Amino acid sequence: MMPRGQDRSGRQGRQALRMVLTLALAGGSAAAAQAAPAHYQCTGYRPLEVDFTPRKAQILFEGRQTELQRVRDGGEARYTGRGGSLTVRKGALSLQLGGEALQCKLLTTALSPENLGVPAPKPPAQRPAPASPSGGASGLSAPRG
Repeated sequence: MMPRGQDRSGRQGRQALRMVLTLALAGGSAAAAQAAPAHYQCTGYRPLEVDFTPRKAQILFEGRQTELQRVRDGGEARYTGRGGSLTVRKGALSLQLGGEALQCKLLTTALSPENLGVPAPKPPAQRPAPASPSGGASGLSAPRG
């Protein structure tokens, strides 16, 4: 038999572990719900920004905002609404918006300096302009004749 104190501390340890896991999972889902928007480049080099949540997609395309609701579909994420439809499959996005069909590719910003905590590079220092030939400021003397 296990001494009474060890049994209680083991149970308390399991309860503490459960609570930590629950908080971690809750924090993870809250972070996922507040994820940054995804950036895509569509046909014709046109930028698209999409905020995905489990139930909807908020689209910003050429100054217009549209909200689409998620619908169940096997193997892909589909969103539909009055403004059009959006389908995501393996990083590729198909968008039907205002009678126009667009194919879009995900742009990654994972390695951009601001996401890596690296300050943006500074522009190169400007060199002083060379002295004019008539000014003689170059430090060289003209041959005397």
